[in-house]
Amino acid sequence: MKANNLQKTIFVLILAALFFVPLVFWHGVFFPYTFIKTILFYVITEFAFAIWLLLAVADKEYRPRFSAVTGAVAIFLFIMGIASYAGVDVSRSVWSEYERMFGFITWLHAGLFFLLFSTTIQKEAEWRMVWKVVIGSAALAAVVAIWQGFTASELSISTIGNAAYLSSYIAPVFFLVCMFALQEEHFTKRFWLYSGLFLLFLGALVFTQARAGIVGLLGGGGIAMLLFLFFGNPQERTGGLQNNILKKYTGAAVISIFLLFGSMMFFFPDGISYLPGPFAGLLDFSLENRTTTGRFLVWSVAWEGWKERFLFGWGPENFPILFNMHYRPELFAQEPWFDRAHSFIFDYGSTTGIAGLLAYLGMFGAAGSMIIRKWREKTVPFWHMAMMCSVIGAHLAQNLFTFDTISSLAVVLVIFSYCNFYQRGERNMPVARIRNTSDAQRFFAMGAAAILVMGAVGYFAAARPLFANMSAHRGWEFLRTGRGDEAAIAKFEKSISYGTQYSVDARRFAAEYVFEFLKQGGKRSPESIRLLLEYAIEKMTENMTAEPKNVKWVMYRGELYSLMAQKFDASFAKKAEDDFMRARDMSPGRPQIYLELAQARKMQGDSDKAWEYIDYVLRMAPNFSFGHLNALILAIETGNTVREAEERDWFGKSDELRNEAIRDAYFKTQRYQDAVKIQEMIVLFADKERQTYSPAYRAALYAHLAALYQYANDIENARMAAYKVLELDPNKKSEVEAFLRSLLQK
Repeated sequence: MKANNLQKTIFVLILAALFFVPLVFWHGVFFPYTFIKTILFYVITEFAFAIWLLLAVADKEYRPRFSAVTGAVAIFLFIMGIASYAGVDVSRSVWSEYERMFGFITWLHAGLFFLLFSTTIQKEAEWRMVWKVVIGSAALAAVVAIWQGFTASELSISTIGNAAYLSSYIAPVFFLVCMFALQEEHFTKRFWLYSGLFLLFLGALVFTQARAGIVGLLGGGGIAMLLFLFFGNPQERTGGLQNNILKKYTGAAVISIFLLFGSMMFFFPDGISYLPGPFAGLLDFSLENRTTTGRFLVWSVAWEGWKERFLFGWGPENFPILFNMHYRPELFAQEPWFDRAHSFIFDYGSTTGIAGLLAYLGMFGAAGSMIIRKWREKTVPFWHMAMMCSVIGAHLAQNLFTFDTISSLAVVLVIFSYCNFYQRGERNMPVARIRNTSDAQRFFAMGAAAILVMGAVGYFAAARPLFANMSAHRGWEFLRTGRGDEAAIAKFEKSISYGTQYSVDARRFAAEYVFEFLKQGGKRSPESIRLLLEYAIEKMTENMTAEPKNVKWVMYRGELYSLMAQKFDASFAKKAEDDFMRARDMSPGRPQIYLELAQARKMQGDSDKAWEYIDYVLRMAPNFSFGHLNALILAIETGNTVREAEERDWFGKSDELRNEAIRDAYFKTQRYQDAVKIQEMIVLFADKERQTYSPAYRAALYAHLAALYQYANDIENARMAAYKVLELDPNKKSEVEAFLRSLLQK
């Protein structure tokens, strides 16, 4: 058997991973983009590694050799393993969750992928093929992103699944294109082809509106310009221009960029608003920006937690536990559940400690120093060195505000391997053959062992999670399409029976389906609602056992008990309160918990205690609009007219008064005229946004308004609203006629 045939097989698998991992997408409730991409990465890496084991046995030249980059990667994996073992939730550190899939097991696969790269790709021709595949895959993703930008109202996500992820994937590849364009000494056809790709990637970045990508471009571009200004050979040519002339243009460009951004930030802070929509969002670096403010708050939370476990952190993927324990009330304006600090400094620092952060930076430092040394030895062309440094700088710069994904990590692994390749040097490899029976026995024994070991790893790391999520997906679809609650529950149970770490996600979706279904006004029989509520409560109890430090499951169960109390049995309010008290101990700074406690006390008839909780929330976060909304509703329901007036004054003419909960509170207390006013606001808004809301939905709003007019004895307006229902939804003719007849009896 020829060793080079095994090498070619591994090379094809590597190319397949680089091409298909960024491009594959299969989106759904139980199949987020990240999950499918990571599973594919696992499968290809494991298969290639099993073949590599045979290759390493057949030919020692394909066995790993020590280098600075190899050592840095090994040190990072070692420290990450320690941090996982010493962390607060080892299982989560290893397996992560299916929406992220970036635990220790993923980094181990990344290490194997780097090993495959470093040992099997040893020729310049192979590297040229690698660059074509990496750039080609990114170009296809960019084309999809631009198409989405022109045809959809949302941010471009392409095949990556998230605008920020797409930005962090494309920005480093941008410099690989520059590497090939700038090494052209004249304006050749290749130069113009690379220039076209250059513009393609810029266009895709614009439609993501992700500022992290711009930071990456500025960081990487700044490194490239400075390297060229100080180290570029003035006697050489770049893109048809003499370098000494190009340096003058580069210096002018650097000064212009600093002046442009400086003037925009300090002298014309409102000038961005005059730019076209995508550019305005992309260049908005204001410190008052909601996203920017949220980042600073989350970083402060991460730092508070990091100080408690400074050396090895809380464990990879355990940031949610840290975040909940140190939650700050000012975060009410942000999303409620953060699982990342959105900065590699605080992400790796808080979860793997200072040791993990330094090891992470060490990998990039080793790669950068290695490529610079090879340039000094004249083994690497200047622009290859400069753009490798730019990719490293771009990745780290953008990751100051975002985080690694499997697609962006694949690009980083290519860069590490390329630097490592030049350290090893290119060799003409001999063809190794199996010459005797002893060699054959050893070879096939090693092959059988490799197949068994990697097969077991593949089953636990890839196959079981995939099968589990397929079953959970079917369960969700059964619920969504009304194909039977029992059948849906059976599918969820089948998913859970695989016993993967991701079973917590299958269980949580049972709860989240109930929340979303009721929130959207779905119609089910009381028996069906109760069955789903009871099942979801049971699953949240299991999640609380599986992840006892995750406050989300405690809050979810409390909310489910609260729904049971509202719909079926008020005694469940006490169980809801018990869970929320437990959640309060786990995350004392979270205002939402105190509002849930207020709701639980209100359902038990203790409005005084409910007021205590609401007032405590408003002292914690005076501008928390949801807290004021709860105060307004409680004031209406308890007849506290003074407090009602105060809360309405706080809202002023805010659209937040256009709220169904306020309307229902007025209806509950038989203040029908006030309920009518709120519903009129809801209907007026829907009419103004008629392109957003379907005629059937607007007809339902008018039907509700007609009923409220009837309760308020405004018969004429009730009749007019009923006619509007018929105009919007002719299928409601029989219901409208019955309603009009009821009006005649008044």
